[in-house]
Amino acid sequence: MNDTLHNTMKGTFARGIDRATKAGASGVKMSFFQSESISCHFSGGRLRSTGSNRGLGYSVEVIIDGRMGSASANDLDDFDNILARAMEMADIGSAVHFAGYPAPREYVEVQTCCPRTEAITRQELIDACKIINDGLRSHRRGLYVEAGGSRSVWRSLLMTSGGVCHENESTSWGLHGGGQRTKGTDMLHFGASRGWKELNDLWDPQYIIDRAIHDLTLAKRIVPAPSGHMPLLLDPGVLGAFLSPGTDGINGRTVAMGGSPLADKIGEMILDPVFTIIDNPHRDFSHSAASMDGDGVPTARHTVVDRGVLKMFLYDLDTAAMVGAAPTGNGGCRLRGMEIPPGEKTHEELLASIDEGIYLKGMLGFGQGNIASGDFSANVSPGYLIRGGEIVGRVKDTMIAGNLLELMKQNVQLSSDYDEPGRIPWAVVDGVSVSSSAG
Repeated sequence: MNDTLHNTMKGTFARGIDRATKAGASGVKMSFFQSESISCHFSGGRLRSTGSNRGLGYSVEVIIDGRMGSASANDLDDFDNILARAMEMADIGSAVHFAGYPAPREYVEVQTCCPRTEAITRQELIDACKIINDGLRSHRRGLYVEAGGSRSVWRSLLMTSGGVCHENESTSWGLHGGGQRTKGTDMLHFGASRGWKELNDLWDPQYIIDRAIHDLTLAKRIVPAPSGHMPLLLDPGVLGAFLSPGTDGINGRTVAMGGSPLADKIGEMILDPVFTIIDNPHRDFSHSAASMDGDGVPTARHTVVDRGVLKMFLYDLDTAAMVGAAPTGNGGCRLRGMEIPPGEKTHEELLASIDEGIYLKGMLGFGQGNIASGDFSANVSPGYLIRGGEIVGRVKDTMIAGNLLELMKQNVQLSSDYDEPGRIPWAVVDGVSVSSSAG
């Protein structure tokens, strides 16, 4: 990264903040970033592309007479015009509810940059993806296989009229592999991925191969799905969707605008007592790791739901001012890094306890219902029939439906294990309506 350019922008921003303040702005925020990335992509058994990219850009936001004006660019020589444009835009900008940005406060240093990740070469990326590509192709002839990966470095600068000057450098890597199996009219998509900011033992091409092949093996046999109300074993990725009425409902802006079903539920039981939901942006090297939000407010670890009881809402600087609350360091009023403490049984033990049900790995069409009220319906894709505590085959043409606010409030079990690197367990939810064309 260009240190000279970074330092130059620091001086440019300081002068810009001074000019805007003297011209009548009650609040000024300026952001700058530089990025570098490399990537590769395999398809059809061959390396199809490699790429590299460099980017930079900056943005200016000013508050004048209670309205926000903003402008952005990547031409560093045009800064004066961008600042002037942002100030002009304040005449017609959105109303804001805070007059200025806060003074610097103590914050937690969170690790987001790993030199080993930054040192990943293009050839190392290609070699890892080739292992994934070859491993999947060798499993079975006739599979269409894709594999890919990336490595990125990001450096940012945030300065505000409140006195915040925050610099951060972040790294990340990602690997994925999967593809499609076509058999007559049956088309199955499969795949797995992993990524992290630190280069550690999560960088494991064989894990991606094994996970994708495991899903393929489960899907080998197609069986008729039952109909009725039954338990579902939710994959960790699906559990987040089932919790969305709650996790969306704690958005402070939604609460302030009267759109949250949880607006008057602080202190009440909104989920099964097995659920404690923690917002943790302080986990080193996680994708959500951050010391500060985009307005210069320090992030914090929050217990949002404690044993099923709603404890708080999440506020950014503007929404906090709307309702007279303290900002929580959550830009966009959303969870930064959800964690759910585990239960007592492994997900294999939970599976073994189900006499008849569905293992839900993914959904199509979820979100097209009235999710805010909890009502949903979705196609199972992919999903697997559980009978006698074992997965006996893949189900097709199957739908699930119900009210998530009610389903997640009782008779839920959580697994004791996670699918790393996330900290979301598997879950068993009972009483979901299942219907199929076969039923």
